[in-house]
Amino acid sequence: MPSTRVLVVNDDPWTQRMVSAVLVHAGHSVEIASDGWEALLLAGQLRPDLVIANLDLPTTDGRSFMETLRSRPGNTHTPAIFLTDRPPPDGHNPALDCFLHRRFRVEELESLVDELTSRVLGLTPAPRAVPLPPDASMLTTAESSRRSALAGDLESFALSSILIV
Repeated sequence: MPSTRVLVVNDDPWTQRMVSAVLVHAGHSVEIASDGWEALLLAGQLRPDLVIANLDLPTTDGRSFMETLRSRPGNTHTPAIFLTDRPPPDGHNPALDCFLHRRFRVEELESLVDELTSRVLGLTPAPRAVPLPPDASMLTTAESSRRSALAGDLESFALSSILIV
């Protein structure tokens, strides 16, 4: 199965790297944009299967960006996950839009990506590795290689811990 093309639109470099690392680890193809206008240019070339966007972006907000993207042929049903600190705004499309608090857990992001890609795109999610237990030192080498180290709050990860997974 081809990997899902995900466009991450966020003006925070740390969030860009961390979300990208989680998605790449899960087998997705990821492109990054820092604002809505850059994302629209990139989306024209990429034709993303899924967008993960900060609701508050420089130059344009995440909802306006998605409205513009969805007005283009071939993008009318592109699903989006919006990262926000606020409750979901009125007038969003619940069939295509999901909202995730910026202080999300890695498992929440993976679950939403799986849900949207299976529901909207008809793709079967890849099987997930089991997260490491709190005391991973008790695992044998064979056991630890079958488990994912990506579990927990995104804020709790150092970039180096994500990059070595």
